Amino acid sequence: MNFMSRYELSKILAIRSLQLSEGDSCQVKISCPTLSTDFLFMAALELEQGLVDVCVERHGQVFHVSELILPCELKNLLDTRGGDVYTELSPSSSSVRYLSSSKSFP
Repeated sequence: MNFMSRYELSKILAIRSLQLSEGDSCQVKISCPTLSTDFLFMAALELEQGLVDVCVERHGQVFHVSELILPCELKNLLDTRGGDVYTELSPSSSSVRYLSSSKSFP
């Protein structure tokens, strides 16, 4: 099992947020006017829904983000920033794999 580290998560979100802020189109539809201008929320939602086409390289191995188990920090970010809107937009819990918050991971 391969886990996405929180450092990889932050780098992917930062790069995607920057792309969105510079005019790239968002791949998810967000009806809330406040969140539709929150680039970090949009990037996190795209990542959770598997719409970000990015690979992570570790020690010569390449993993697509869809192959990795996402850190619980992503869910915390979406819950905190999105609230009720995130609950409506969220995919079924069975399709998204999160690393349990009880496990320690660097």
